[in-house]
Amino acid sequence: MTNRENETYQFDRIKFWNDPAASGAPVKRANSCRPEFYLNLENVSRLWVETMTKYARKSWSILEIGCGTGRNLVALQKAGFKKVSGIEISPKTVAVGMKAFPEYADMQVIIGPAEKVIDEVGDFDVIYTSGLLMHIPPEHEWLFERISQKARKLIVTVEGESLRHVSEHAWNRDYQVVFEALGWKQLETETCEGYPPLPVTTIKRVFMKPKVEKQSV
Repeated sequence: MTNRENETYQFDRIKFWNDPAASGAPVKRANSCRPEFYLNLENVSRLWVETMTKYARKSWSILEIGCGTGRNLVALQKAGFKKVSGIEISPKTVAVGMKAFPEYADMQVIIGPAEKVIDEVGDFDVIYTSGLLMHIPPEHEWLFERISQKARKLIVTVEGESLRHVSEHAWNRDYQVVFEALGWKQLETETCEGYPPLPVTTIKRVFMKPKVEKQSV
């Protein structure tokens, strides 16, 4: 893509995440987000298996918003978490994942932007995101409250924070502030450089919904 084409390119979030290569985005950006890039991030899936093993029960229902190629869901299923589901904006990405991970085809995956399909799914014991919330624009931040309402026990976020380059593509937020304002308690936080290729600016946060104490009569 020439400099002139770069100047005229206007980011369209839905179009971009449906198919980065066909979105008209600069080649470097499109290549870094193509579905195939996410197939072999075993360390990221290891992060999710370790986290869920520590905090969740195998019988709990789990939803990944932005499940992409299904790599994380398949890893969780192999680790014994059988009730796993996902939401994914891109049918192409799901198709790429199903070819790489045949187990993915048997999972419940709702296709569409999270803010449009979140009400099509029920409640889950755990809802987690892996680099999804950072791409939700400010006008759709109400989605965080819907996640809060649909998660029964845990919310876990692995998101870019303190990003060097903030644009129409990603937004900086402190998700501790976001979810504690919605009534959740943060149990753990850690930077994710121990799970390459995630950088130190990617932060894992585990939130628990506080139990409501019954009032004595």
